[in-house]
Amino acid sequence: MALYEVAKVKAEAQNNWDAILRNLAPQLFLGNGNPTKHHLCPVHGGKDGFRLFSDYQKSGGCICNTCGSFPDGFATLKWANNWTFRQALESVGEFLGTGRSALTDKEKADLEKSQKEALQAEMLEKEKKDNQTKKTIKSIWDGCTSLKGSVVETYLKSRGIELSTRVILSGALKYHASLMARDENNSVTKHPAMVAEVTDRDGNVVALHRTFLSESGCKADMGNPKKITHSLGMEGASIKLGHIPKSGVLGIAEGIETALSVNCATGMTCWATVSSTIMRTFVPPKEVKRLIIWADYDDNGCGQKSAIELKNKLRQIRPDLTVLVVWPKNDGKKCDWNDVLMGKTVKGFPSHAQICSAIKNAEQLSSANN
Repeated sequence: MALYEVAKVKAEAQNNWDAILRNLAPQLFLGNGNPTKHHLCPVHGGKDGFRLFSDYQKSGGCICNTCGSFPDGFATLKWANNWTFRQALESVGEFLGTGRSALTDKEKADLEKSQKEALQAEMLEKEKKDNQTKKTIKSIWDGCTSLKGSVVETYLKSRGIELSTRVILSGALKYHASLMARDENNSVTKHPAMVAEVTDRDGNVVALHRTFLSESGCKADMGNPKKITHSLGMEGASIKLGHIPKSGVLGIAEGIETALSVNCATGMTCWATVSSTIMRTFVPPKEVKRLIIWADYDDNGCGQKSAIELKNKLRQIRPDLTVLVVWPKNDGKKCDWNDVLMGKTVKGFPSHAQICSAIKNAEQLSSANN
């Protein structure tokens, strides 16, 4: 294991963080143009809650309105890549070509001891934060009730969505009558909310997604009415809006409303990956034999890119899986499948027969190539 002196690496990294972050965490630069302007978060997604500090070239720091503030480049790398401090230190040192001083055996032992102590302190701090996150999640979820008859139903109906029994029985969506929200100016208000359980690949709850609403069932009048609690790790996570059917066919989409639109229009179980960022990390359970990616068409290309990247990744790691990407017919305009459901585009959803035919063609092509 390479040993780097912390002070030396930090000194060499100062004023070089643009190059470091672009190479070690390129996902921080998904937005178009200036990275110090608000754009989507590389960890939880969203639209415009994340930015690098104006002095990020010097400090490497960043902030996400949901995930928190990260004061320097090492904190940014730990958060963005789910690294320990030691991993961040060694990666930065290696990238910069930082020379390692010739150390005596005692100096090596002392350095290893200090790094080990730093790692243990970091793990204890992470455990403390995770425990607080678990308490927050439990407190919010315990305050939730059924969607039936709530303003959540009113809101979803305004988006053309009628909740199916399958979605309701999944238990992934609930209603909270008065949930605290903190906006970008740090002011606190309370609103009704649609609350969704975000779970990892094993079904463990890692976060809650909240859509804040008005009493009349519209989105709340605030900067960003959709927020995620601090998480226990979003890689591969999803909102599981229904159980996997015996057929082994599962749909996925980015947003909750998009996934519910697919279920409403086609009857297909469709999970929400929350964002294009998290979609890239999704791996379906082994029970899934056919995965339909109901892609968004975004102006910045993020939705399209994520769907294709996921399909290509799954080809490598799940050769037994048939993967289709279904695009909304949008005439070149920004569009998702909820827009289609609401009749904002000319074309509608593919029929069941068309989906089955596309699956069959994909499987025949896969067999021919093998």
